[in-house]
Amino acid sequence: MDAALLLLTLHWLLGGIFVVAFLHKARAWPRFKAALAAYQLLPEALVPAAGVGLGAAEAATLLLLLTWQSAGVLLAMVLLVVYASVIAISVVRGRTHIDCGCGDEPTPVSWALVMRNVCLIVLAVWAWQLHAAGALATSVGWMVGLISLGLGLLAFAIYQAIEQLFANRGRHQRLWQGVS
Repeated sequence: MDAALLLLTLHWLLGGIFVVAFLHKARAWPRFKAALAAYQLLPEALVPAAGVGLGAAEAATLLLLLTWQSAGVLLAMVLLVVYASVIAISVVRGRTHIDCGCGDEPTPVSWALVMRNVCLIVLAVWAWQLHAAGALATSVGWMVGLISLGLGLLAFAIYQAIEQLFANRGRHQRLWQGVS
């Protein structure tokens, strides 16, 4: 596969993921803030500022990813490492009943979510390496841009299907535990 095509596909995929993450924060701010507080890693007074900071970082990441900037991949890596670390800390602490705050459907934190983020970090590192190797050093034709968009949307659809499985797992747990 052409390096530019692969790199742009990764940008579209990561961009789609950060669109969903940012829109969740924008649409469901109180719920996101509650999820952030439930991790109990920050003093309560810092939770709103941390939430705003994460939202701003996601917006910047999204803008940079969709304009094919290497800084977008770097910011995506940093955010994904932070998210994976926070989820892992919560799982180790036994706080698996809390919502990850990842999207619109409440999803309990788990090692599976940590692994999901590790896989996304690997993809971001791969994109970073492609940038470093000069995959976009020459101009990209419209056909490569269009094909990469299609592949990115396909990859994002697969990602969303996996996310739905995580959400369904959370629904199943709540159903069988008698929690609504």
